[in-house]
This record gives sequence, C-alpha cells and structure tokens, in this order.
Amino acid sequence: TNDVLAWFPEQSVLFCGDLVFNGGTPFLLMGSVAGAVDALEQAVLPLGARTIVPGHGPVFEGTAPVEATLDYLRFVLDLAARGQAAGVSPLEAARATDLGRFTDWPDAERIVGNLHRAYAELAGTTRGGPIDVMGALADMVTYNRGKPLTCLALSVPYDSAWSSPTWRLSERASTGPIRPTAQVQGTVTRCRRWRRRCRGWRPALRTYL
Repeated sequence: TNDVLAWFPEQSVLFCGDLVFNGGTPFLLMGSVAGAVDALEQAVLPLGARTIVPGHGPVFEGTAPVEATLDYLRFVLDLAARGQAAGVSPLEAARATDLGRFTDWPDAERIVGNLHRAYAELAGTTRGGPIDVMGALADMVTYNRGKPLTCLALSVPYDSAWSSPTWRLSERASTGPIRPTAQVQGTVTRCRRWRRRCRGWRPALRTYL
C-alpha cells in the first residue's frame, strides 16, 4: 500500500521504492505483506526491467533481489498461517522460528512486525488497515533482546538539530497499553515534519511513521 513505481521503458530502469530491499529485511508493518507479494508478482516482475533502483540497498540488474524479497514475504505469510492456526502470538511464532537464509539480513527483528501485519490480515483486517503498531514495535524490541530499533527510512541528510532517529519503547504495562517514551513521540513528530518539508521536491519520500 502507498508505494509508487517509476518506470522508464526506453532505459529499462525501474524505481520500485520500498517494495524491494536489496540486502535488508523488508518492513510491512504499516503496509501489507500479501499486497507486496501481489505488487512484485503482478507489476514489478512483468516489466522485465534491466536495472532496478530499490528503496534500500544498491542498484542492481536482473531479478535476484526481487525474488529474494518474494521468498521472504512468502516465508512470512506461511509462518503467519501456521502460527495463527497453532494459537500462538506473532512474537511467539517468531521466537520459535529459524529464519534460515534470512537470519543474517539486517534488522531481522522486523519478522515480528511483519507477522503482526500478516496475522491481522488473516483475521480480516483490510490491506494496510489499522493495527496495534506500538504493540508490534514493543514486541520487536523484546525479540531484539531489549535493543532499540533504528529508523532507517530517513535516507536523506538532516541537520544536527535532529537527534538520532531511534525508537525507544517503554516496557508493556501489565494493566494498560504501551506508553511510548518522549523519544518515540519526538521521532514521530520529526519524521512527519521532514516528510512535509520534502513533499515538494521528493514525492517518493516515505517514512515508516
């Protein structure tokens, strides 16, 4: 959801945004795992681009990174279906799973967020529909052994007035919802402000928040 492709047929160059992560773990918490699969299979691959510019990672030729992304997304969908059938949470399913060839991909903890999205859609949530984002991020921190999550969506320079774009989540309260720290709230504000500032000259700019 909310991804834009830019196709230059004469040069056979495709800008595919965050539909493809070349060398990194895709993140579909605010998108759709099933929708990304459809987009890659039905829109990206049929174009037969010679050169592809991904949302993250180096430019490449051929389809290997696209196929690798598809393999990962299908892995997530399969794991979500099995986990939901077994009655386990996304975090429990992720912890009990060997990521195999995807283990060494950066930001492996995104498996938890991706499972939250896949679980929700299996339960009837529309693609890209609202889910408990803060709860999913907190589970990602737990999976990551308490290490903070890094927001790598801001690929453009920013001045020193901006603090490091890192999400830090407080622990889940036993009697209430996740309460984000001031740093999380500040990061959300900064990401949104930066998106507004760049809208006029970088329409493809996307952030996770």
